[in-house]
Amino acid sequence: MKIEKEQSVTPGVTAREGFLIISGVATYHTGSAKVKGELLLTSEALLFKMPGKKQPLLLLTEIDKVKFSRNVFFIKNGFVLFTEDTVHKFHIRYPKDWVELIEYLFVKQSNTMQ
Repeated sequence: MKIEKEQSVTPGVTAREGFLIISGVATYHTGSAKVKGELLLTSEALLFKMPGKKQPLLLLTEIDKVKFSRNVFFIKNGFVLFTEDTVHKFHIRYPKDWVELIEYLFVKQSNTMQ
């Protein structure tokens, strides 16, 4: 699916140009609060759709590092994204798939910028 400028990926979510790659139900950690919503990965950005809240948009070019998050039993249950000044933590099913896709797209975008 091609996402044109300001075209809705899913109702209520707009994105910059790119293709929807994967989406899933996730929990976004903002300080001590946890918010459930839908996480969307496009070829250009990562979006988090929260009911009634501002929609965070992270361009893949803004991401410095991505790593797994683990629960108290050391089981991978999500991932953490690091940008220049912010840390974004998500709990989601199949975090290995998400991390591999984000790393692949990040490397691909880094190579095209050189």
